[in-house]
Amino acid sequence: DLYAGLMLYSHRPFVEGDGVSLPGFASNGRMIVEDIGWLHTRLRMWNSYPVIVPNSQLFGHKIVNHSLKLNGYVTQTVRVKYSDLDRVQE
Repeated sequence: DLYAGLMLYSHRPFVEGDGVSLPGFASNGRMIVEDIGWLHTRLRMWNSYPVIVPNSQLFGHKIVNHSLKLNGYVTQTVRVKYSDLDRVQE
């Protein structure tokens, strides 16, 4: 566990506050990283249940970090009055 903790600190596959997925956990494994320790990592599931996982289990398994997503898009509806059409930029 200590060696895995050192590897997590050096490689930084996730940091505190990141949203991650771990296969095999309930709620599709989607959790938020709360604390990364030398022996274990504390996660919080989306339904607010805490999960403490030994670092040796984290380091050797697939982890999806949703916070590293580089591209995304936002769709938003903006309403404009006809009288303000000349002020709208495209």
